[in-house]
Amino acid sequence: MVAFRSCRKRVWVVDDNPDLLEIVQAQLSPRSIEVTPFNTPGPLHAALQKTRPDLILVDLGLPFLDGFELIERIRSDPKLARIPIVILTADHSLSARVKAIQLHVNGFLTKPYEAKDLIALVERASDAALAQA
Repeated sequence: MVAFRSCRKRVWVVDDNPDLLEIVQAQLSPRSIEVTPFNTPGPLHAALQKTRPDLILVDLGLPFLDGFELIERIRSDPKLARIPIVILTADHSLSARVKAIQLHVNGFLTKPYEAKDLIALVERASDAALAQA
């Protein structure tokens, strides 16, 4: 028997702000995007050992492990390296954008953001990843 995967996109969001996690979920869910929130990087790493999302949204200002360190860990694992990652951050600095490029992220969105921009970035990054699969 062949298992078919749902057409619903799976996006994991890592942010320590519970309000933002709710907002992202409210913005993406109507688009048939399944959102799984993580308020710290630890549970995300455990979940990545079991399954893969279509895209990970990462805040840079995380507790215990900053967003760049999290991205470096994901990119250094050959089994995880191709998962699209979009940074969603309040850091507007040029140095953050440069480091994001060096880490081969698939998008960079600064807070506050427009919902349409988040939706477009998530759709584009996850569609590109599905096309490569």
